[in-house]
Amino acid sequence: MRRIVYIVIIGIIVLLISPQAAHSESVTGYIKKGNRLYKAQRYKDALGQYKQAQGISPANEIANFNAGTAYYKQGLWEEAAASFMQALACEDKNIEASANYNIGNSRYKQGEAEEAKTVQKALSFYRQARDYYKRAIELNQDDLDSKFNYELVVKKIELLEQQQQDQQQQQQQQDQHNQAQDQNDQQQQDENNQGQDDKDQQNQDQNQDQNQNEDEDKDNNQDQDDEDQQQPPASDPDDGEMSQDEAKSFLERYGQEEENAKEKRGSRQVYPEVLKDW
Repeated sequence: MRRIVYIVIIGIIVLLISPQAAHSESVTGYIKKGNRLYKAQRYKDALGQYKQAQGISPANEIANFNAGTAYYKQGLWEEAAASFMQALACEDKNIEASANYNIGNSRYKQGEAEEAKTVQKALSFYRQARDYYKRAIELNQDDLDSKFNYELVVKKIELLEQQQQDQQQQQQQQDQHNQAQDQNDQQQQDENNQGQDDKDQQNQDQNQDQNQNEDEDKDNNQDQDDEDQQQPPASDPDDGEMSQDEAKSFLERYGQEEENAKEKRGSRQVYPEVLKDW
C-alpha cells in the first residue's frame, strides 16, 4: 500500500462576512482545526472537528473526505470507507478520484484483516478494492499509486483464488479418502458381523444336534423301560416254584423210581390173563 490522500483547506480572509459566508467560515474553521490536529497525529480529536463541520454541512465533500482519513488512521476501515463514499458525490474529479483510491485502500485493509479468518470474505474485500482502484485510474490516468495498488491487489486475488482452489481439491481428496475409509470400515464390520453370525449359527446347530441326541437317548431309555415292563419277572427260588436245577433233579429221581418199579414187576413174573376162544 502506498499513500492515503489528505486534503488541506486553505483559509480565505474576508473583511465583510454575510450570513452565508459566516456559515461557510464556520465549516472551514472546523476543517482547519481538524487539519492542525491531524498533522499533530491527534486523529481522534481531528475527527471530532470534522464531524462538527459535517453537522453544519453534511454534503461538504472536504469534511466527509477528511473525516474518512481520520477514521482510516485509527484503523476503522468500514467507517473510513463510508465517509469516503459520501465524498464521491462531488463535481471535483480530483476529489472523486482520490475518494475512490482511499476506498480501495480501506477495502484492502479489511481484506488483510479477514484473510486469516476466512479466505472467501477476504476475497470479497480485495475484489472491491480492485474495482475502486480501477475507477480511480479511469478518473486520473496519471495516478501511479492507484495503478500500483491495482496491480498489487490483482496478484493478491489470483494468489488467494489459487489457494482456495488447492484447499478445495485437498478437501475433496480428504472427503474421498474418508469415504473410502468408511466403506472399508463398513465392509470389515459386515465381514465381522457375518463371521459372528456364522459362528452363532454353527453353535446353534451344534446345540440343536446335542438336544436331538439327548432326546433320542431319552426315547431309547423310554423304550427299554417299556420292554422291561412287558417282560415277566424272573422266577425267585423263594416264591414256591422250582428252579431249573430242582426240576432236573426231580426228573432224575422220577426216572430212577420208574426203573425200580420195572425191576419189581419183572421179579414177580406177573403176566396178564389171556382169554381163550377155543
